[in-house]
Amino acid sequence: MNTVKYLKNLSAKVLPFFGVLLLSSGVFAESSFLDLSARFKTEEIQGSESRSVGSWTLWRKPGLVEVLNQHSQRGNRWILSRSGSLTYQDISHKHRFKILYQTSDFKSLEMKPVWWQKNTLLKKEWLQKFKKKSRAHYKGLVTEEYEGRVGNTAIRFVWLPSLQIPLEFEERKKDRTLRHRLVEHHELNVSPWSWPESEDYDDMDFSDLGDNESHQIAHQMMDEAGVGHKH
Repeated sequence: MNTVKYLKNLSAKVLPFFGVLLLSSGVFAESSFLDLSARFKTEEIQGSESRSVGSWTLWRKPGLVEVLNQHSQRGNRWILSRSGSLTYQDISHKHRFKILYQTSDFKSLEMKPVWWQKNTLLKKEWLQKFKKKSRAHYKGLVTEEYEGRVGNTAIRFVWLPSLQIPLEFEERKKDRTLRHRLVEHHELNVSPWSWPESEDYDDMDFSDLGDNESHQIAHQMMDEAGVGHKH
């Protein structure tokens, strides 16, 4: 199994934003974030045509961040320990199964997940390096619009400093644009969306996947991420 390809495909199909956010380099860091839940919708635009490609929800509280794709019922959970290390769970609510990643797995995959990114859905340096175009307001909240590029992908986002999440995020490559927009948010203690339960799900360590080629659910999850079974 090509594990890096698996993670890139997983991030593209399960995570709302492109794979650079899952596979990016950085340092572990703790910050103070508002406990919240937020729902986003994603649309794909090609020329004058646009279509909805789903919605997803973010839950955030100290030491724990989770994102759920509403359509596929596929989620990811990031957990920050008191020592500052991260662990990750790839969760299929449809199969009631999760694949567990430990810090040692990140090292072998040459990954350095950044806690700030998991909470905000953006890379922190974008706020410093991208061009700030304008300031405005959204429902009484200050917004800041930024534009920049990552390789051959044009990036535009509208940032909500008080919530530390984007109001809107666009990635444009040639004639195709993916637009993700915040449609609703709540403080976590009054959220209408319950945090997904997965504590009683069956699980497997990522490091054991290679020794379990016949595990049907694990391979279904890899197939859903667009990766075959071969090493």
